Amino acid sequence: MIDEDFQQRDLEQLPFGISLPLREAIHHCRKKPSANWPIDAYRLIGREDMAEQLQSNLSPPESSKKQMANQPSDVHSICQSVLPIQGSNTDETGAEITLNEIPMLRFCDDLRLKEVQRLLQSTKPVKLFISDLAETSEHEISAVQQGHIGILSRRTYALPVGRGILTFGTFKPNLAEKYPIPGITVAAKIPPLNSVVALDTALFPPEYEEWPSFHDGVAAGLRISQYCSEIDGSWIVYNRPDEPDSKHAGLLYALGLTGHLRRMVPWHSFSYLTHKHDMTSIGLLLGLSSAYCGTMDTTVTKLLAIHIPPLLSPDSSDIHLSPLTQSASLLGMGLVYLGSSHRRMVEVMLKELGKRNTPSSEAHDLPESVALSAGVALGLITLGRGDDMAGLTDLHIVEELCRLMNGGRHLNKNGKPLGLGRCAESKGNESVYINTDITAPGATLALGLMYIRTQNQVVAEKLRIPDNWAQLESIRPDFTALRVISRNLILWSSIEPTEEWIQSQIPDSIKPALKSSPGSPSISLPYRESMKRFCYYIVAGACFSIGLKYAGSANETAFQCLLAKLDHFILLSSGGPSAAFEENITRSTVKSCLDVVCTSVALVMAGTGNLEVMRRLRVLHGRITPDVTYGNHMASHMALGLLFLGGGNFTLGRSNKAIAALVISLFPRYPKDPGDNRSHLQALRHLWVLAIEPRCLVTRDIDTREACHIPISVKLLKEDGETSEYELTTPCLLPDLKIVHSITISSPRYWPIVLDIAGNEFHAKSLSNNPTIFVKRKIGHLSYNEDPKGYRSILTQGFSRLSHMKGASAVTEDMKSFSADPQLQAFTQYFCDIQDANTASSVGVGTGTEGLSEFCRSILYECVTKDKPEILHTYLALYHSLQSLRSRVESHSLWNTKIILHYYNSPAYHSRNEPLIQQEFRAYIEHQLSTAFTQVDDPNRTQTIRQYLNQLEFPLNPQGYLRGYLIYNEIPNPCVLRQMSELIKSQKSEDPKQTLLLLSGVLPQLPLDAVHTILSLIA
Repeated sequence: MIDEDFQQRDLEQLPFGISLPLREAIHHCRKKPSANWPIDAYRLIGREDMAEQLQSNLSPPESSKKQMANQPSDVHSICQSVLPIQGSNTDETGAEITLNEIPMLRFCDDLRLKEVQRLLQSTKPVKLFISDLAETSEHEISAVQQGHIGILSRRTYALPVGRGILTFGTFKPNLAEKYPIPGITVAAKIPPLNSVVALDTALFPPEYEEWPSFHDGVAAGLRISQYCSEIDGSWIVYNRPDEPDSKHAGLLYALGLTGHLRRMVPWHSFSYLTHKHDMTSIGLLLGLSSAYCGTMDTTVTKLLAIHIPPLLSPDSSDIHLSPLTQSASLLGMGLVYLGSSHRRMVEVMLKELGKRNTPSSEAHDLPESVALSAGVALGLITLGRGDDMAGLTDLHIVEELCRLMNGGRHLNKNGKPLGLGRCAESKGNESVYINTDITAPGATLALGLMYIRTQNQVVAEKLRIPDNWAQLESIRPDFTALRVISRNLILWSSIEPTEEWIQSQIPDSIKPALKSSPGSPSISLPYRESMKRFCYYIVAGACFSIGLKYAGSANETAFQCLLAKLDHFILLSSGGPSAAFEENITRSTVKSCLDVVCTSVALVMAGTGNLEVMRRLRVLHGRITPDVTYGNHMASHMALGLLFLGGGNFTLGRSNKAIAALVISLFPRYPKDPGDNRSHLQALRHLWVLAIEPRCLVTRDIDTREACHIPISVKLLKEDGETSEYELTTPCLLPDLKIVHSITISSPRYWPIVLDIAGNEFHAKSLSNNPTIFVKRKIGHLSYNEDPKGYRSILTQGFSRLSHMKGASAVTEDMKSFSADPQLQAFTQYFCDIQDANTASSVGVGTGTEGLSEFCRSILYECVTKDKPEILHTYLALYHSLQSLRSRVESHSLWNTKIILHYYNSPAYHSRNEPLIQQEFRAYIEHQLSTAFTQVDDPNRTQTIRQYLNQLEFPLNPQGYLRGYLIYNEIPNPCVLRQMSELIKSQKSEDPKQTLLLLSGVLPQLPLDAVHTILSLIA
């Protein structure tokens, strides 16, 4: 049919007897069509859902596409849509999720989404209770209030980092207006008068506000949907302020992370850099690097090279480069040359990582941050390459990194240690010895990223935590977490989400410290607390490793394991300050480890909105005490954002690039205050964007284009080759598509669909680009959104309104609920309640209206409950054919009726499916026809038939009955009858059986019944 370009309209033009076998074939194919058919075939069989699935392979997600397309088209609609938006801008917090169709479906049962939006908004003052104001003198109240608000500001300034994760890709801006960035309000309502008191920013250094404003700009930019293709360079420049500021710098960075900076022309980039504004330079350089990640783009390389001294020409002027910009440029170069093993870039990063310097007393020198960026950039350039790096063996990268990690002497140009014999040389205040406080973090992560997933035991052994206390004491405790993380990146397959595996990471020599009591004389207090700190950092590193391996998987085993550890660290951190100095240091360590563990749990449950995790994170959010730092709040807010990543539209991937991005953005050392970039550049906290994947599976009704709840079955591949099956309800987060075998929709309310992800490359590509499955609802059922329990389906109600004949209006309302098909609704309105002959005549059905209405209600119920509305026309035609037996037989209707009966009675019809025309109705038709044309009781009719068969001439005014009789009994034309008459006369046989057999042999095309009828009537 497809080869002949046969379509539905062609089918409707055929006689109903000819079209029925074709409709049977179509109805049979509709249930389980092949996955390799063309689009036209799916449309022919009424599976528009599968046709759309095939057609929308490369289109953006339908949720955003739909909301972008459905814009008001007339002046009144435009005005009505603009007015509420203008009115709502005053209450804009930046935490709103505008493209909320999917989030509202996923979290429709409670207020968790609104609660997390409330927690992460930063524009409204919060209520702050100060208990000691009553005993404070009037002139000291202001100072007390500012002290408490200063502590509150740590939490407020950390909010945008988490808010950007929560609202990622959930907004489409109005490109005709400047893009609003909500801002940060550091103020509190203080009871009992609820007077609003703002923070006096003059008491803090400028960078105290600079970086939170940068994060606020990033959060606002990340809110823009990455599918908003209208954003280009002109719009970006249109939003450029007159003077560079941190908010616009953050916006530039966000647009780069989402790929929009690719549309900005190069000269705009140079224009931004000419102002030499550090925040703008950082945002632009990191944004461009993210947008061109892994491309080795020459233009971006030139922009970055300007800020990296080793890449400047020797004759260039000696310019002072901001360490913040230099740190961003180094990391950006690693992103641009991701996985390339580019020799020159590797040499530069090694040189910058091992540069001879000392920790400066001036905070703005930031040697630790620069070294970390260089080390991580080295790991990115060699990501996952391991020993497979041709042309780099002479650099001895592993040996150099181990030396920078463990310490020792710097090497001179000849490769010999400084300070030995004639090799003793030092410039200025540069140290002869390697300062591992500066070099160790970058070198450790570089090793882990370089050998990620390689299972290289030799390199992994170099990262093992020493079991000897003397050796262990030479390592800074927080660096052990980095060693555990990097070692497990290499031994990826050995990571297990169990308590036993976590404990196995701790050296036996320090385990007793965890079991000893505070008053135990076996271990002195300083040693015991020092050992505890090592244990806590190692456990935190192990938890982070589990979080990375199971990121975005919602693995129940990993979740329960990490949740137990989160509860453990929350309990450890709940006590008050101690009188002992060592115990207070341990308490600070516990808080740092708590930051790592809470982000680890959020990694596993990213995008799920899990309530158990949310409750714990809400408790952490409520900490407003002097010992809780800006970094502690940043970690809990990032975890809260990850839990509701993109409003539940996204989750995290586990590719090498994704893992590297997560390691960088969740680096397990958070800033102490909003201006702290000493150990880690704060801008890198947003690189999680490079790890996201749109794996929220959405089922969308093909008729209404609305997302809907549907139960699905997901079959997953296990490591041993077996499969396991899980029942989910859309919209839901899918596991990594690499382990998904198939997705099946087998709901009784919708037509079935099977997507073979493992065996059909197109299905896998389709879901990867756009995780949407189009579905077609069966008639007679409501969606799960309208009828969650199925109590309102037509089968449950028994279609009582139809059976009790309560009128066309009631029936029509029923049909509007169950089907949007206008033809079905018209049939219900005009045929199911015909009350007079005029109405009957107007629709062309003649008389007998009460019987027709009852019949129409009966077939409507059958066709609706069994989802075959296309057969209503055939049922009506058969009914009309039977009604014509009483008056004037229509030959074409009778012929079509006989074709249908012969089709179902023929041996060729072998269908295990239920036929379109019910067996009972077919039996009724056969009985009526047999009664009408087999036994002729009317003498006038008998005389007319006999006269025709003998005279072989058709009457001038033939009766309709004669035509029907000839058709039903398949009596041949006069020419054949004449041959039969002559044959009978020539044989002169008196035996009727012999004559019957003779005629049957001579005229095999005639049925035996027809021959017998002719013999009985021929004189």
